[in-house]
Amino acid sequence: MKHRKNKLYFLLLSCLLLQTSFSMYGGQPGSFLSFGTSARSIGMGRAFVAVANDSSSTHINPAGMIQVPNIEGSFFQTDLYGQYQLTNFNLVYPMIDNHIGLSYTQLVSNPMELRDEYNIQRGTVTDEKSAICLSYAQALFIPNLSMGASLKYVTRKLYTSEDSRILGDLGFLYRPLSFLSLGATIQNLLDFQLDSNSADKFKPLMRGGIAYKGKGFTLAYDIENDLNNWFLGMEYMIHPLLTVRGGLNYESTNFGVSCEFNGVRFDYAYSNDDLGATNRFSINIGIGQMINQFQKNSATDWYSFGVEKYQEGFFLLALDDMKKAFILNPNDSDVIAKLNKLKKLEQLSGKLNLDINTEKAIWPKYKDIKKMITDGQLGKAKEEANELLKRFPTSLNLLNLLEQINNKSSNEGKK
Repeated sequence: MKHRKNKLYFLLLSCLLLQTSFSMYGGQPGSFLSFGTSARSIGMGRAFVAVANDSSSTHINPAGMIQVPNIEGSFFQTDLYGQYQLTNFNLVYPMIDNHIGLSYTQLVSNPMELRDEYNIQRGTVTDEKSAICLSYAQALFIPNLSMGASLKYVTRKLYTSEDSRILGDLGFLYRPLSFLSLGATIQNLLDFQLDSNSADKFKPLMRGGIAYKGKGFTLAYDIENDLNNWFLGMEYMIHPLLTVRGGLNYESTNFGVSCEFNGVRFDYAYSNDDLGATNRFSINIGIGQMINQFQKNSATDWYSFGVEKYQEGFFLLALDDMKKAFILNPNDSDVIAKLNKLKKLEQLSGKLNLDINTEKAIWPKYKDIKKMITDGQLGKAKEEANELLKRFPTSLNLLNLLEQINNKSSNEGKK
């Protein structure tokens, strides 16, 4: 009897969800994976297969990951028509000629009433779908051609019914000209069911696209294997900080805008279709770009420290700082030139009576004495320098410093 009631509850719930399921999912299992996972692509009318140059490519076209130069991640969450919440996370990790990516997508309904045959509420239930995706992209032997593949672990849960499966996608991206790119994907090429709770089959979905990329301007067009499903979009960079977008497709009108600063991009998209209007927000973080900028800034600091010590004659300490600057920014010509010069001095350290430990011990106090000289405290500076010289009587740095103090005192006396 209890089993019969459970079946009846599920039947009533299925009837309740029927309209929503078919209007939102098109009656196709797994179509939640095609809703769009970034406000940028949605703002372009979802015409993104041949663009695919940010972290959302893990989900849209894995071959496009090859265009992401640095570690990059994105987060997207939106409310769909007041009934569902869609969440997505993407991460791309680039290597020399191949990239790997990870993404997570979840679609969860708001709690819905569960009623029995007498229309008495017996609780609530949610409709949940999720996919964990591991992607790989490889540059091929033909210049500007890349191929990508994704494996998705998909789970679905509705009341007492749940199933899981492995899906496989394939993607290609070809850039025959600097301003032209062609993209193609086959989603659900592999469908391996892990249990027998559902007879659904995720049908293969093919999509092709073409994109023109001018200076600050992109125009893209996609079409699916059902030729009635078309997507048209554009984006234009008004300013390095501001980009606007617009798009049309067979079911919605879209526009969007984004602001980008220091590797962080905030995207907004407005989409209007038969079910109503939605506002989408996402954030894309150029993690690698931020790290690179931090490294360059740190390299500049270490270079400045090294130059200061070099000018004061603390050559081995300067060499130590230049090595740190080189590790952080090995392409800086100024760092390389100074590093090579200091390495030659290091080879002569014995003849020049240079010792790294002596320099480390003297440097902090040396800077204090230099400040005293700048502030006009010549008597105190001379006293401190003589005390330090007692500990390091052979230090050329201290002898030169005392000479500076004496010369300045002499000049002050003449005035």
